[in-house]
Amino acid sequence: MYRAFDLEAAGAAELANTEEQGIQPAFAYSIEGGWQPPTPIKDRLSAGIDWASGKGETTAAFFPVTKETQGFVLEPGLSGIMIIKINYQARVLPSLSADLGGKYFFRNDSTSFTHRYLEEEENTYALGLELGGKIQWVPFSDLSFTVMGGVFLPGTGNAWSDSAPLLWRITAGTAFSF
Repeated sequence: MYRAFDLEAAGAAELANTEEQGIQPAFAYSIEGGWQPPTPIKDRLSAGIDWASGKGETTAAFFPVTKETQGFVLEPGLSGIMIIKINYQARVLPSLSADLGGKYFFRNDSTSFTHRYLEEEENTYALGLELGGKIQWVPFSDLSFTVMGGVFLPGTGNAWSDSAPLLWRITAGTAFSF
């Protein structure tokens, strides 16, 4: 059966014992919707939001059990971060796939995510846009080649100092299973 649309939602809650304010709740959620257009290639367009509470008057910063970076170039944890994301994936050939996407990062507080180029001001929450892509070729089930690249544009947010450089990353990898 062909499914053109999909929707995923997840959430988590925790209680944190903070030194300043005792026990406080912390929350995180993620929602993503996708569309598989009726095209000759197998592809999917998706958009979503990830959000985790930051340190506030009535909430604590959400700390997941496993810390996973939320970007490819900019690498904040989930604590105190909101991400609006869009992604396009296409399987061009049975052994070749491509992935293009963008993420816009916001911070929910001024303490959970730190970086040496962040401004000290308290009302600067827009971190900026990250664009990235990946090409993966799997000629055999036990051999794959991957190239990934991305750029983070600090000028698209208001939280960075004027001296913040453009951040970028390119990686290549091979996996061989035996």
